[in-house]
Amino acid sequence: MTHSIVFVDDEKKILKSIKRQLMDQAYLVKTYQSPEKALEALAEDQPTVVVSDQRMPEMEGTAFLKQVRSNSPETVRIILTGYADLAAAVAAINQGNVYRFLNKPWEEAELKLALDDAIAHYELQSENKRLLALTETKNQELETLNRDLESQVASRTLNIRRLLKTLEVSFAQLTYVLVDLMEMFDPVLGGHSRRVAAISLEIARRWEMSAKKLNQIESAALLHDIGHVGLPRKIFESDPSQLEESELVLLKQHPALGQAMLDSIERLKGCGELVLAHHENFDGSGYPRGLQGEDIPLGARIIRVAEDYDHLYNRKGLRGEKIIKQMSPRIETVFDPDVVAILQRYQKELAVPAQEEVVLELEALRRGMEIVQPIRATSGRMVMGAGTVLQGVHLEKLEAFDALDPIIYKIYVRKSTVPAK
Repeated sequence: MTHSIVFVDDEKKILKSIKRQLMDQAYLVKTYQSPEKALEALAEDQPTVVVSDQRMPEMEGTAFLKQVRSNSPETVRIILTGYADLAAAVAAINQGNVYRFLNKPWEEAELKLALDDAIAHYELQSENKRLLALTETKNQELETLNRDLESQVASRTLNIRRLLKTLEVSFAQLTYVLVDLMEMFDPVLGGHSRRVAAISLEIARRWEMSAKKLNQIESAALLHDIGHVGLPRKIFESDPSQLEESELVLLKQHPALGQAMLDSIERLKGCGELVLAHHENFDGSGYPRGLQGEDIPLGARIIRVAEDYDHLYNRKGLRGEKIIKQMSPRIETVFDPDVVAILQRYQKELAVPAQEEVVLELEALRRGMEIVQPIRATSGRMVMGAGTVLQGVHLEKLEAFDALDPIIYKIYVRKSTVPAK
C-alpha cells in the first residue's frame, strides 16, 4: 500500500520546500495552499496523514483539522505551529483533533521521523480495526454454534455427539466444544490448554473455594488461549522474540480477544475475566492492564503458574525441583509466591504429561487400564479418581453413571497400560 501525505499551507515556498525534502520518500506527497480546496479533495480521496499550518487566512489549522477528523476519522492529523500558537496546538491535541504538532521552522529529520511515526500509528489503527472486525465475526460464529450446534459438530467424536443429546447446551458441554474448536485450529494449542486446566484445578483445590469457583477456574484454564484463534496465523506460529513491535502488540491482544469471545456467551463471562488477566504479573509488569498482587484474580494467578509449569515440563523437558528452580527467580515478580508454594508441595500429584497418556472413549476402556485424570460426568461430578486401575466393578460403575449422567469429558488413560493393537 502506498501512503499519501497531504500538506496544507498558505505559503507556496513552504510547500515547495516540503516537496523537495520528501521527494526521496516512498509515500505520495500532495500540497494545497487553500484549506477549502484541500477539504474538497479529501472528500474524494482520504489520505494517511494530513499536515496543516496553524495560521492561514481562510481558516485556522485546528479548525481545518477538526473538519478533516469529521470527514476522515482514520486519517492521522499533524499541525505545524509557531511558538505563539503553541497553546492552541496543545488544546487541539487534548481535544483529540490532532495526533501531534511540529514547531516552525522544523528540522528535516524531525519532519521525516514524525511522518514515519504517523504512518505506523495509522497502520496500527487499521490492524486494530481489522482485529475488532475479526472478533465480531468470531462472536457471531459462536452465537451460530449455540443456535445450531448439532449440525456443526456432527462429525466430531462420540463425546462431542453426546453433547448434542439436548438443545440446551450446558456450561460444561459448551466449554469442551470450544476447546475442541481450539484443537481444530491447532492440535498443540488444544493439548496445552487441557494440561494447563488439569494443573490449575489441582492447585485450586488446595484453596477453600466452592465447586462453582473450581469449575470456573478449570474452564478459564481450558480456554485461556482461545484468543489466539483471532490472530493472524503468522503471529501465532512465530517465536515472540522474532516478532516486530507491531506484531508483538497484536500478540498481546490475545487475552482481550479471548475475553471478547467468551463474554458473548452469558455463562462464560466470569471465565472471560480470568482469561483477560492470565498474562498479568504479580509485580504489575504484565498486560493488558498492569494489575498487581491480589488485584489479579486468584484464578488468573493460578493459570499463570500452571501455564509456565506446562511449558517447562513439556517444551523444555524439566522435571521435579528443576522446574521450581527455573521458576524461582520470577517469584513475586511474575508469579504469586503462594501459588508457587502450593505447586512445589503438590507437584507429584499433578496431571500426567500428555506424552504419557492417551485419550479413549468410554466404550474403549478395559480391565487393567489406569486412569490418570479424574473422570467427570456432565454435571461436573467426579465419577472416578486419578490412579484407579480399572476392574470389572469399575467398568460397571462407569456404564451405570453414563446412563444417568452422561460422561461427556475426555477420558485419559496411562499409555503403558493400554494393550498394543
